[in-house]
Amino acid sequence: MELAIDTAGPVAGLALSREGALLADLAWHVRTSHAAELLPALTQLLERAGAAQRDLGAVFVCRGPGSYAGLRVGISTAMGLAYALDVDVLGVGRLEADAYVHAAYPGPVVAVHAAGRGDLAWAAYEGNGDWRELMPPRLGRVEALVTAAPHGALICGEVDAALAELLSRERPDVRVFAGPAHQRRAAMIAALAWPRFAAGARDNRYALEPLYLREPHITAGRTAHGAPQ
Repeated sequence: MELAIDTAGPVAGLALSREGALLADLAWHVRTSHAAELLPALTQLLERAGAAQRDLGAVFVCRGPGSYAGLRVGISTAMGLAYALDVDVLGVGRLEADAYVHAAYPGPVVAVHAAGRGDLAWAAYEGNGDWRELMPPRLGRVEALVTAAPHGALICGEVDAALAELLSRERPDVRVFAGPAHQRRAAMIAALAWPRFAAGARDNRYALEPLYLREPHITAGRTAHGAPQ
């Protein structure tokens, strides 16, 4: 049995699978913090499936891009479980997992998410029998996405009304899917990771790094007089 962990955003998810086939999953809006809620959610999911941590034979985890703190929690939990259970770990990208929901689409699939500061993170994939990456994850303004999206692509992920309207006006050749992707992300991580894992792919369970497209913004501490420390 495999466990998939997704803590890339404000909606977290877990999935249990057997050779990539979904057994049970759970998605929830994080109310306090990923750190406080992840392990209790895992306990709940295992109990619902009639399983225990010792039944896990692999841990799959979302590498990002996404929330700096959330990704750190998910990846450190994955590495900790892998070490404690003496099993292997494998990471999968958030954008690829969001795009994989539409793997049967007969053309390119572009997954996007709002990365803050007016930027979008996005990447392009193609499925229809032979899933592959067309454009690796990148960060840029919406204008770059409008220009570079492949002809006839399906745009999915975090597509708000403004982006959907812009794409329909500037790129009438593309299709837009504005439904939520995060509710199935953990299951898609399991489905993507399993064939790679079965073929021998592994990540370092002691040093798996998140995928960040921008250095995290850290505000310097201040003294009582307001000067940076």
